Amino acid sequence: MTEQVNHLTTDDRGPHDLERRLDDKDAQIKKLCAEIGSLEFQISEYQQVVKELSDKLVALQTKPSKD
Repeated sequence: MTEQVNHLTTDDRGPHDLERRLDDKDAQIKKLCAEIGSLEFQISEYQQVVKELSDKLVALQTKPSKD
């Protein structure tokens, strides 16, 4: 039995290792999905700021000057 254990490779660890690796990948996917959601929220906030500033700029450009 000892000889078999000494010859194990990362691909020969059996279903428990595969299950652990799949769980790790699932956790990584969940983390990345949460990060994507956060980034999408930040983008929407920045889009709102850009719209507000653009509207202010247009208002200033169309306002008659006091020269």
